Amino acid sequence: MRFPRGAALTGRRPSGNIHPSKVLDKHEENVSTEQQKTQENARFPSPHEDQGRPGSHQEQKAQGSKARFCRMNERLTPLERIRRKSDFASLYRDGGRIRGRYFHLVFRRNELGHSRLAVVASRKVGSAVVRNRVKRRLRELFRRHKELLREPTDLIVIARRESGDVPWAEFREAYFSSLTTIFRKRISS
Repeated sequence: MRFPRGAALTGRRPSGNIHPSKVLDKHEENVSTEQQKTQENARFPSPHEDQGRPGSHQEQKAQGSKARFCRMNERLTPLERIRRKSDFASLYRDGGRIRGRYFHLVFRRNELGHSRLAVVASRKVGSAVVRNRVKRRLRELFRRHKELLREPTDLIVIARRESGDVPWAEFREAYFSSLTTIFRKRISS
């Protein structure tokens, strides 16, 4: 035998056709709406809470352009990467070169107002894991120490076979000494 919907709420068998709203217990009929209102406002927004998305994409662009080239900004934005084949070709053709123990640098001054980076790691460097580690390290060095590039520079870093096994401190020192060599060459020429 099937019971109507409200029969389960009362715990007894219905006698005849009873509407489910009439079957509710007394405590469920007299629930005050004041309780629900106080629970809705129980949590107030704090200054650290996510305030949501910006109103328009124009506001977001304006904020991004202000923060993009700040000296303390350590992001590596898409604008700071060399991606086009023509940029690579002109840099290889016209750029200066420094050959180091762990990587080679190809560099040239640009007119963009900010420095750009490309990292090249062939299979000679090692397995995919090793190549990705080397590329991550080089991107981090560039990203963290943008202020060492005193003027806007396009920079291609070509990893060598030895770069896969070198300790971090030695790798970092090689990067710093390469950058100082770049600026010594620039001043002399």
